Amino acid sequence: MSVQTGAMVVGAVAVIYGIGFAVLPTRRWSESSRTRYTMGGAALVALVFVALVVVPWWVQRS
Repeated sequence: MSVQTGAMVVGAVAVIYGIGFAVLPTRRWSESSRTRYTMGGAALVALVFVALVVVPWWVQRS
């Protein structure tokens, strides 16, 4: 997978996860649930970014 394709996949994951804020009734959630949802999404996007962008870029660079 190329770095550009990985970046597009990361963007798609971020958009899909972000749509959850518009669709899910987060106002009824407790503060800790909203924090877990937000931090979980950030961790997911970061993990996908490392796996699909940083690693292929590093391999291409070597």
